[in-house]
Amino acid sequence: DLNASTTKMISTNIDERLQFIYIFEVKDKLIKLFDKMETMDFISYYEIVEDLRSELSQLMVKIQNTTVGTGMMRKLSFSDEDFFDEMVDVILQKSRKSTYILQTGMRQMNAILSPGFFGGRFYVYLGMSGKFKSGTLLNLADQIRKFNPQIKAVEDGKRKCLLFVTMENSIEETFERLFDMYSGVNDELKNMNIEEIKQILKDKGKYIFTEEDGIDIEFRYFSNLEINTADLYAIIQELKDNGKEPIGLILDYLKKIESTRPNNGDERVRLSNTSKELKALAFYFGIPVITAMQINRNGNSVVDAAMREGKQDLLNFVGASDIGVCWDIVEEADWVGIVSLERQISTGKLFLSCKRVKIRGKKDLEAMDYFNHPFANEKEIRLETDVDKPFPVSIISLASDLETVDTKEMEKNGQLRPSLTSIKGGASSSKAKNVNNVLSQIKANNIPLDKLVAV
Repeated sequence: DLNASTTKMISTNIDERLQFIYIFEVKDKLIKLFDKMETMDFISYYEIVEDLRSELSQLMVKIQNTTVGTGMMRKLSFSDEDFFDEMVDVILQKSRKSTYILQTGMRQMNAILSPGFFGGRFYVYLGMSGKFKSGTLLNLADQIRKFNPQIKAVEDGKRKCLLFVTMENSIEETFERLFDMYSGVNDELKNMNIEEIKQILKDKGKYIFTEEDGIDIEFRYFSNLEINTADLYAIIQELKDNGKEPIGLILDYLKKIESTRPNNGDERVRLSNTSKELKALAFYFGIPVITAMQINRNGNSVVDAAMREGKQDLLNFVGASDIGVCWDIVEEADWVGIVSLERQISTGKLFLSCKRVKIRGKKDLEAMDYFNHPFANEKEIRLETDVDKPFPVSIISLASDLETVDTKEMEKNGQLRPSLTSIKGGASSSKAKNVNNVLSQIKANNIPLDKLVAV
């Protein structure tokens, strides 16, 4: 009989030999590529760098996939009592890890995630063109950083961080958005100095890092199809080598990253492979992978038609079948939700609408699968948080007076949106109209009181 330590030692020896074999298999290819670099025997720098990067990326994935200690279980049975006890102990230890569930700052979002982002799972947010997909991911990253006090910010000499890979917006654009989430309506980045910017982020955004506190966000930018999923393994390993421990990966967005497998130019095949590889990465590192994808023309057409007919709560007209180009994304995802922007006509207040269309695993039976969530400030970039408040701020429907909003419309001519208190006669009249709206809807639809909890 082999005990656990002996088994682990044997596994380690096997893994070391496998890693050696993987390196040995590509040794000659790598030597030829290095020889070409030495003699300048190549057509373009792009060609030689791309060939070398591809070989090294695939090699890194193979090596990492043989590493012991990832927590990946490949076997479980019940008849062998000792084996069963050992495996259950592993499961219990994994479930108690502080990084196992990451919550947002929005109660209703946590409820439909049931109750947050799980390590090892793949999450996809769908959205229409210009409907705040990137903004949603940025808000999620910022909230995860702030509202998970159960996680030790620094542990075993490594600072916990979220890896945010953006292939949609540049680092400059992303930072400006993040700054606008906390700066005042009259604060413009270009008119401020470094100390003023740092002070706003510290005081209002709580971007404070000490020996004990402060989960970081590590932003990385790559252009369209510049990297593949194998490169993400290398980035995560690089962060670990440099004293940072990723607790989650956010990718903006799915369509713009390459797969490690050949696809012969077929986008559906590429996206199918990419989804499988991202889910494998989530499982391998035991972290949630969160990304976004655009819905297809049919989904956009359905929403446009509903708008023309004067209908509201537009996300109720679309579903997972409206995902762009590849159904395999939905099949691979553990959780799928659709997001959009809608404005309340009576108050002029902007809401992010969110509808869950798929969840794998246990779900909160009392949670609604659709809600509308308000923005926190006049720049309409930062979503309100309510886990730090005694009551939820999400509402279950604004069907009486919502209209769809495009982010491009919001940023037209580079102007700030009007103050929420200056729209439709001021805050007090807006609140009165909103209350009357809700009361009329309750009366007209005979909504039972137990359905009004979220309101």
